[in-house]
Amino acid sequence: MKFRSLLFIVFFLFIALAYGQTIPKKDPCATMEMDSLSRAKFPQRGRLIDFEDDLQQEIIRLKAKRKNGRTMAGLVTVPIIVHVVHNGEAIGTGTNISQAQVQAQIAVLNEDFRKAAGTPGGASANPIAADIEIEFCLSPIGQNGELLPEPGIHR
Repeated sequence: MKFRSLLFIVFFLFIALAYGQTIPKKDPCATMEMDSLSRAKFPQRGRLIDFEDDLQQEIIRLKAKRKNGRTMAGLVTVPIIVHVVHNGEAIGTGTNISQAQVQAQIAVLNEDFRKAAGTPGGASANPIAADIEIEFCLSPIGQNGELLPEPGIHR
């Protein structure tokens, strides 16, 4: 009886260890696939290798500035597009928020990233916070290169 119990325990541990070592496969990230599809659909965006080349040139330029004792370029402005998802309501009602509401949120975002004085994220509220010199603005041009009827807003 003891032998059978011991044999059962050894067999159970062997099976548990064998199956415990398998690593479940995860779905790969689709970022590059989606980027390729997007660039094929909109060729004016250029090739990814061109973007990488431009990025490498910018890194070289910034390293040269740092080597010469200069600080990094000051403020960086990032143009963005806000996608407003709504149920067909008139602009400014329901889920179809107004342009003023979008601009107000961009202002709050900029206050947080710039550590603006007198705001909840300002120097008096958090002494270890820093101005990271990034600002956001509403892009007048859409993701496909067209002029937007409302700058930075896609409804």
